[in-house]
Amino acid sequence: MTHLSKCLVLVLAAALLPGCPFESKVPLGEPTRHDVDASLTGYWVWDDPDDKSKSILMTVRPFNDSEYLAILQEEGKSPSQFRAFQVQVGDQVFWNVNEVEASYPPKTFVFMRCKVAASGELSLQFVGSKNVPKTLATDAAGLTAFLKTRHADPSIYDSDKGLYRWRRPKQGEVEKGLLRRL
Repeated sequence: MTHLSKCLVLVLAAALLPGCPFESKVPLGEPTRHDVDASLTGYWVWDDPDDKSKSILMTVRPFNDSEYLAILQEEGKSPSQFRAFQVQVGDQVFWNVNEVEASYPPKTFVFMRCKVAASGELSLQFVGSKNVPKTLATDAAGLTAFLKTRHADPSIYDSDKGLYRWRRPKQGEVEKGLLRRL
């Protein structure tokens, strides 16, 4: 796994979570202008289901008319920043996510589906590396065609943990942009 697989991607973004997302040298498409989805912005908390003492704070904000910036903060570590943007693939929306680094263009992209439930929970599901041909890591058109025909196949998603579920922070849990234990 590369450095991106070792951290979480979010977007809105993620890579500080466990699992092996599929990594691509190319995005599924280019960012396109769309209205900012207010239900995605703000603070989100991920509680590690395997270690109740571990949580990650994610701050999501619009970056411009077509992209979001997600900042992931894990206790005791430097924050990681990711950009995320939507691309329509058939009747599905996939998020393209890459780490914001000093080098440009981005080294890798990962892809996920995200959904905000009526309950307010944010679910992230990454395209996994197990059943997606590695040859598609440099072929945006081929990868898009692959996802268009297989988006409903659960085997193409990261199955190590399934869906990553994020919640809104509790009252007083975020102070000055940092997660604090209650």
